[in-house]
Amino acid sequence: MTRRAQGESAVGCGNVGARKILRDALTSNHMESVVTRLAVGIGCRRGTNAETIEHAVRVALGTRDLGDIVIVASIDAKRNEAGLLTFCERHGLPLRFYSADEIAHAPSTAISHHTAKHMNVDGVCEPCALLAGHAQTLIVPKTTGCGVTVAIAAAHETCASGT
Repeated sequence: MTRRAQGESAVGCGNVGARKILRDALTSNHMESVVTRLAVGIGCRRGTNAETIEHAVRVALGTRDLGDIVIVASIDAKRNEAGLLTFCERHGLPLRFYSADEIAHAPSTAISHHTAKHMNVDGVCEPCALLAGHAQTLIVPKTTGCGVTVAIAAAHETCASGT
C-alpha cells in the first residue's frame, strides 16, 4: 500500500498545480497546434499503478489524444515498474529507458531536488521527453500529481521506437 498525501486518491487526485501548469501551457505560445507526434517523459513513485499514470498523462495531454503519443520514456531505474509497463502495454506505446548519464547530457530542464537526491539526475520526465523526441524544447513542461510527473515534447522524425 502506498502512502498518499492528505486529499489524494489513486486516480483523479485533483492537483491544482498541475491543472494551472497545463492551462498555462495550453494558452502559451509554447504549444504548437500543428504538433501531432508526441514524446512523453514519465517519472513516478515506486509502486504507482497504471491507472494513476494514465490519469497523469491524460491531464498533461489536455485536449490531445493518447493516439498522438509515439513514444514514452523514463529513467532506466523504472525498467521494472509494473504500473509504467502496464500503462504502455495497455495502449500499445513503445517505452524507452535512458541511463542517468544519458539524462545528464540532455538539454537543460528544471531541476528537481527530490530526483537529484534519489536518482542522481536533475530530472526525469522533462529530459526523457526531450531525449525521446529528439527535441530541444518542451511543449508541456513537467506536471505533477499523485506521485507521477509528466512532460511532453514534439517527437521529430528521427524519434526511435522503444528499447
